[in-house]
Amino acid sequence: MTTTDDGELCIWGLGLIGYSLAGALARAGRPCVVIDVDPERVARLNRGELPFHHLPHLPDDFGTEVLRGTLRATTDVTDALQSGHAVHILCVPTEANGVIDASALRDVVMRLAEGALARPLHLIIESTIAPVWLDSVVHRVLGDAGWRRGLDYHVGVSPRRDWLTNRERDMASTPKVIGGESPEIVALMRRLYTAVCDEVFEARDARHAAMVKVVENYFRYRDILLACELSLALPDFDVADILRLASTKWNMDLYHPSFGIGGYCVPLAKDYLGTEPRAQGAVADFERVEKDLFSALRQTVWAARAGRPCCGTGHRIRLGHEDPHSVSVAPADSGHAGAGRGGVRTRPALLPIRNSGNHRRSPPALSGGTAAVRHRDPHDGAHALPDRGRRHTADEPGRCGTDIRQQRHLAATAVQRRHPLP
Repeated sequence: MTTTDDGELCIWGLGLIGYSLAGALARAGRPCVVIDVDPERVARLNRGELPFHHLPHLPDDFGTEVLRGTLRATTDVTDALQSGHAVHILCVPTEANGVIDASALRDVVMRLAEGALARPLHLIIESTIAPVWLDSVVHRVLGDAGWRRGLDYHVGVSPRRDWLTNRERDMASTPKVIGGESPEIVALMRRLYTAVCDEVFEARDARHAAMVKVVENYFRYRDILLACELSLALPDFDVADILRLASTKWNMDLYHPSFGIGGYCVPLAKDYLGTEPRAQGAVADFERVEKDLFSALRQTVWAARAGRPCCGTGHRIRLGHEDPHSVSVAPADSGHAGAGRGGVRTRPALLPIRNSGNHRRSPPALSGGTAAVRHRDPHDGAHALPDRGRRHTADEPGRCGTDIRQQRHLAATAVQRRHPLP
């Protein structure tokens, strides 16, 4: 047995991805240490607590694994660089301030290149990355430090594509895609992930595995844009209802028009894709389309006398004055439409939209259900504002969004009415 098979795994990043992966592997019997720069998160995990304040309701709690000694966290990078640590899984953020950003990835690879003692080193990247970063970041940094590709180190990619807070779509139940640059790393990834995932599919190589996540998000990005374009192109139709009914067909997913793309990775899908030279022109075109489209939607709301009740939804909207990109939503009987009591203010680009799945289903009822306006805060996750006393069940906090619907007028796109999946 080698350290790749029985040694402690190093997980870089104590975010949702790193925490859930380390916990699942530890539960499957593989010791894990998570390296993170946040001492508070590290301390909470080592006490057996959830590392996050903003997501109090995850489907799994790994406190038992901490007590057993198979899961721990540290801020000490030198701990991870010891010779017994041959496997490093990178779950670091690759987006910052609304743009794609390889700096955290580069920082971890540089630390490994400068100080890791294990040979060969096995790197697995779970973060969403542009495939070109494998050459421009990973191989360049390691090569400049004298590491020999395929001999001193092996690289694999397995981007996370599950819904972290939904038991039915978590890492175990979502097919896992892996791709590596050598038979050694592919075999290792298969051994690791078959222990925690029901299905594992192998891509041609690491670049192809990375592109799977980019393309998945780009499809969603294009579909959401199309839904919004249709709402402008067909002003005499209830586009949301048309899309709702169309989604009952087995090969149609459900999308809703709104003020923005929503989510974290999805709005940046075109940027990841745009790192490929031959895709740059198409990506630039869609960036212009996105900008013009949501500008037109805002103008439509202005023309619809923003601030008045929204076509029977029980809410009214007001476009921001202090922040020209904000939208305020409040119950129609609250006496105001601002960010104070009874209302929220959010930015259109952060309004949530979610693909509700591609399985055949009956359309949700036009009336009833749970209505809520959701406000996303980068620190606090998602919060719901119930519609005038109606019962609200919070939907998966911290994710890309929730199901929403639109009333018969475009002004109502500021209000999102969610329907539980059947």
